[in-house]
Amino acid sequence: MHWRQNLLQTTLFGGLLNCAALAYAQNSDVAKGQNTYETICAVCHGAKGEGGMGLPLKGIGDRMTSEQTVEKIKNPKDSMPKLFPAALSEQAVQDVAAFVRTLR
Repeated sequence: MHWRQNLLQTTLFGGLLNCAALAYAQNSDVAKGQNTYETICAVCHGAKGEGGMGLPLKGIGDRMTSEQTVEKIKNPKDSMPKLFPAALSEQAVQDVAAFVRTLR
């Protein structure tokens, strides 16, 4: 019986995560994210996310969840400058994250 309870909890938790991801996606504006990316991020990450001074971002949607992408932008490691919250608002971070996840 214990394994059934764990399975149910896991299934419910997964569903909640999917709902959170959907809500995140609905609150993001990819076009605004693209504009912000072109203005601020492309200098280092390349016009099409191919990389340069910054890491390549092409295919990031396959490697990271939406939440992980937002977290990476908010709290970068390595040499990426911290742009949140000074240069990028919460909404701008979500929009840029949504845009870079489309880069292929």
